[in-house]
Amino acid sequence: MALEATVGDDGMVYIRETEQPDVVAVTTTAKWEAFVKGVLAGEFDHFTAERTGGETAPVRSLS
Repeated sequence: MALEATVGDDGMVYIRETEQPDVVAVTTTAKWEAFVKGVLAGEFDHFTAERTGGETAPVRSLS
């Protein structure tokens, strides 16, 4: 499983999971940037550590 994200022509960020590509979440660039900062700061590591043995999954771009 991986997340894919892209910025649309409308300036919104579109996010989907590779296992369910028809389900797309939409957010603003400001909220996406805040989320990415949290990821880089390790704020969400505890969600993935148990599932992956301590390694995190990559984030891929749709474009």
